[in-house]
Amino acid sequence: MSERKKGKQAVLVVEDEADVLTLVARTAELEGYHVLRATDGSAGLRLLQENRVDMVILDLRLPVMDGWEVFQQMKNNPQLKGIPVVVLSASASPETQEEALEKGAAAFLVKPVNLDDLIKTLRRVLRGRR
Repeated sequence: MSERKKGKQAVLVVEDEADVLTLVARTAELEGYHVLRATDGSAGLRLLQENRVDMVILDLRLPVMDGWEVFQQMKNNPQLKGIPVVVLSASASPETQEEALEKGAAAFLVKPVNLDDLIKTLRRVLRGRR
């Protein structure tokens, strides 16, 4: 396992849309977090297993392995199940949001993401993980 850079909290962003990935990752970096990036679910899961991560921002519609499967695999893994997951999705239906929260998501952000909401969510979710 790699160590976090300079004591910063680490956030993994799993998002296949390059512009959204860049926006979310840069926002988190500007807030002082160490950011890991993955563009598909399988790569995201691999990064989770290889690195100490404090939070995951997870898209639901991903290539290779979708976000629901990543979330399920995290919940089934004793080393990963305690990591908070913030779902980031264009699927803004109340049913999708409810399902994500029922499965244990710490928060649900709708695309296009509001940067103020993203920053507030990062701070709120990571506050208890120092």
